[in-house]
Amino acid sequence: MGFGVDFEQNKFQVTRSSITLGTNWAKYIIPIPDASKLIQERGMLWYSTGTQNTGGFGYTFWVDEVKFEKLGTIAQPQPAILNGVTVAQQAFVNVPIQLTGLTQTFNTASGENITVATTPSYFDFSSTDIEVARVNEFGLVSVVGTGQATISATLANVAAAGALELNVTGTFDFAPVPPQRNPADVISIFSDAYNNVPVDYYNGFFLDGFQTTEGGAPPLDINGDMVINYTKLNFVGIGTFRDVAPVDITGMTHLHIDIKVNETINPGDFITIQLINSVANNETSGSVRFNADTFTQDQWVSLDIPISSFNLANRTQIGLLFFISDATISDIFVDNIYYYR
Repeated sequence: MGFGVDFEQNKFQVTRSSITLGTNWAKYIIPIPDASKLIQERGMLWYSTGTQNTGGFGYTFWVDEVKFEKLGTIAQPQPAILNGVTVAQQAFVNVPIQLTGLTQTFNTASGENITVATTPSYFDFSSTDIEVARVNEFGLVSVVGTGQATISATLANVAAAGALELNVTGTFDFAPVPPQRNPADVISIFSDAYNNVPVDYYNGFFLDGFQTTEGGAPPLDINGDMVINYTKLNFVGIGTFRDVAPVDITGMTHLHIDIKVNETINPGDFITIQLINSVANNETSGSVRFNADTFTQDQWVSLDIPISSFNLANRTQIGLLFFISDATISDIFVDNIYYYR
């Protein structure tokens, strides 16, 4: 429930989520992040109801005494951007970034902290270097030059928790465009060039406490081109077996993957690609290792791996594709993952 939906820009939308309704009248407070911003607001009240606990059936509820008021008991504002976390991120010239996780929290007379999700227009944003990055009133960060810049914000003159620390090294180097193969000859896991099969996750692991890999979920959207970035890589799996169907690659001959290593490559570094096939209780796997001389720092390398190299007796239920580096290579971009014949 909230206000600020005017069916135009929804510039000052506010949302209080997960309000539990009861069978007695109760007052629900939706704090205004900064009332001084609301000069010509049209969106007075909006609500959306869930039916998860009713078997999908609708229900009736009553609303009365809808009003804006000055209670005098709303205090201790605690605004936040990026969910209150300082995020360090590599960025690229001319690739915009949308700020998310914008909230405002107030303490009420009952002692309860109420948090509402807000739109960026309530905030005043700033950049430590506008020649590197600048922010508009809609929370869209324009990256205009190389260097470092930190994006922070205030709301009604109160500093917001969280910040975006950007390291801009230049323009983004996209992966090579794949050849246009007959779609019948391709099973795509992750590529903008083909229709992808359903995927459970892009950052899966099974040894709690051992896996360090970050990133991959969700993939990066760089001007409409989806790319996976793994950091702190030691091993990580892309899964197609838990909630969706495993992949039958019996008719395919090769696995294609584009990889770009974003760090210095040392002689002992490697990346291993592993496939796991699960049939009932009989799980089999096969892997192919690529040593340091396969890769070049900051350059895309296209791998076309014969599926026969994995030595899999059965290929009908490929449920996992692993990237394994044992932390020898820790920062990579990955794109265009697909089987083909």
